[in-house]
Amino acid sequence: MKIFNKVLLIVIALLNFTVAVELKPEKQMKLSGGILDFVYYNGKIFASTEKGTVEVIDLKTWKLEKKVELPKFQDFMGGYQPPK
Repeated sequence: MKIFNKVLLIVIALLNFTVAVELKPEKQMKLSGGILDFVYYNGKIFASTEKGTVEVIDLKTWKLEKKVELPKFQDFMGGYQPPK
């Protein structure tokens, strides 16, 4: 019984490697910075970036519909940081 379990485990492991598939993105877009969070709503993606912007992307046309730049805020050391 132990030998059967080992052989079955090896067969399953080998089959796992043979059916592995590489995924490729369907579309790509360049935004103003790295995306921190995004929300899907009514066919649009609202993406917040590390540069302090919220960018609205229409998924039908895959074009940037609107870009909102938020004002920087002053931190406790006196420097200005973009909102996250």
